[in-house]
Amino acid sequence: CFSYATVKTAFTWDSRCLKHEANRDHLEKPERVVEILNEIKHQGLFSKLQMVEGRLASKEELCREEGGYGPHTKDHVKTVDDSVHLTFKPRVKSEDDPEDSKLYPPCHYIDSDTYVNEYSNIAARTAVGCVLNVTKSVLEGSATNGFAAIRPPGHHAGFHNFSGFCLYNNVAAAAKYAKEKFPE
Repeated sequence: CFSYATVKTAFTWDSRCLKHEANRDHLEKPERVVEILNEIKHQGLFSKLQMVEGRLASKEELCREEGGYGPHTKDHVKTVDDSVHLTFKPRVKSEDDPEDSKLYPPCHYIDSDTYVNEYSNIAARTAVGCVLNVTKSVLEGSATNGFAAIRPPGHHAGFHNFSGFCLYNNVAAAAKYAKEKFPE
């Protein structure tokens, strides 16, 4: 018989994920995770969650080449790693409004909706690491299910490309991790 009393939800988030941002008007922004955390606190649910540490995903967990088992090509991982060296320009709506620079921190758009800033590589690696730790908790049996409040999201990224706000595909990374570390 199913009982919610027996369900253990592994939960993780990491403040490093909040540093990936383009502007306050963008759909994928730090406030998304902050609102999730605020609601969990408001509902008194933190005590019912199994907290899982966040961490950076390793190159081996990201890259399917050079001895790794991750979902991405080495060129894709290198592109994300090298994004910290891009020139980040502040985006402003109006040159007449100095407050705009607070709304639009420096970033670089890779395509029409996917951006990077100087913290995006660390945020993306942390997002993947968080998902892998939740996956590990579930597969080891210490949790029944899991949730990672992370960003940037990762479900749209391809093996060798960015897409839909996503730099790394954390879902594919979790599947590859599970297959590698828990083959049974």
